[in-house]
Amino acid sequence: MSLGDLFPEYFKESFAYRNIDIGKAILIEIEEFDINYSKYIIVVSSNDNEMLLAYVIINTEINTNVFPNPYLRSLHIKIDKANHPFLAYDSFVNCSEIKSFNTQEVIEFLKNRPERVVGNISEEVLKAIQNKISGARTIPLYLKEKFGF
Repeated sequence: MSLGDLFPEYFKESFAYRNIDIGKAILIEIEEFDINYSKYIIVVSSNDNEMLLAYVIINTEINTNVFPNPYLRSLHIKIDKANHPFLAYDSFVNCSEIKSFNTQEVIEFLKNRPERVVGNISEEVLKAIQNKISGARTIPLYLKEKFGF
């Protein structure tokens, strides 16, 4: 039993909903990656009509095998540990693609794992991410429109 188990359901849901704001970093396990550790994601937008959250992924480095050319590598934003204490290292936000989660799934996840909300990113980094996503040729226009980029 954890301390969180003692709180009523409405309190846990309210906490989870408040913590899916734009710019929140969440430590989450993303099933599509075959890795033995959790990844940080950053919520970058929401589509309330479709109940979706758009997110980008933080990587510790830019993998040159996955991002082989200068343009793809340029779609990463450096995020520093000094201003983002949840990070173990200076890292990179991959802005070459946006992915989405169902909002209610994230709320359920955070109700059960509130410790996974690790903090906010700086306003400066958030604006850089949004600008990079807006200009990225690798993200389809319909996705940009769906999430307001």
